[in-house]
Amino acid sequence: MKKILYYNTIFFLLIALLASCKKQGPDGPEGPEGPAGNPGPPGNSGGTGNGAVIAYTSGATNVFRWEENAFEPGSYTLTRAENPTSVNFDDGFYVEDEEGVVPDGIVLVYVKMKKKNSTQEAVWYAMPHLSGNMAAGSEEYTAFQSYNDQSGNNDYLAVRITADVAQVSPAAATPPSYDASGVKIIVIATGNVIMDSRSADVRTLSLEEVMERYNIKETDFKVLR
Repeated sequence: MKKILYYNTIFFLLIALLASCKKQGPDGPEGPEGPAGNPGPPGNSGGTGNGAVIAYTSGATNVFRWEENAFEPGSYTLTRAENPTSVNFDDGFYVEDEEGVVPDGIVLVYVKMKKKNSTQEAVWYAMPHLSGNMAAGSEEYTAFQSYNDQSGNNDYLAVRITADVAQVSPAAATPPSYDASGVKIIVIATGNVIMDSRSADVRTLSLEEVMERYNIKETDFKVLR
C-alpha cells in the first residue's frame, strides 16, 4: 500500500512539474539597442546632369579646310564655311557663355578627322593630338582659346584650331594628312568636374566618355556660330 502511495505521489509531482514548465510568464522589458553594423558597399552614382556644362558643335552643313600660314611654313589653321557653296571661311569657333562657366571652366575641344583618302570612318580626336614621328614628319593638332568679356553681355569663348606639320622637304610644303569634318566644344564648370578612379583629369577622356560622365546628349549641343 505504501508503494502504491509512493508511486502515485511521484506521478503527480511529475505532472505538476511538466505543467509548470509549459507556463510562460509576461515578456520582460526591451533590452538596450545593439551596436551599429558595418556600412554596406557604396551604391552607383547617379547622373550629374548638365546644368554646369555647355556644349557646342559645328553645323551639319559646315565644310572645313586647312589654310597655311604664309609667314610660318608648316603651320596651318582649320577654317570653316557654312555650307559647300559658301566662299567665306572663318578661322574661329565661337561659344556663347550664357551660363557664365567659361572663365573658370575646363574647355574641351574635339575635332572629327580621318586620314586623307582613307576608307575608314572619321574619329573624334581630343585636342591636342600628336600624329606621326619626327622621322616621318610629325603633326601636332592644337586648340587655342581666348575669352572675350563683354561686361556680362554676350560674353563668348573664341577657339582656334591649328596643325603644325614637320616639313620633311623644304622644297615642297607638306599639308596636314588629316581631313577635318566636325568640331565639338564642351566647357565644364570647375565645381562640376568629377574626379574618380577612372581618371584624375577629365581632359584625358574621350568625347564619348565625357558625354557619358556628364550626361550630355547629342540634342544638348548647340550649333557653333
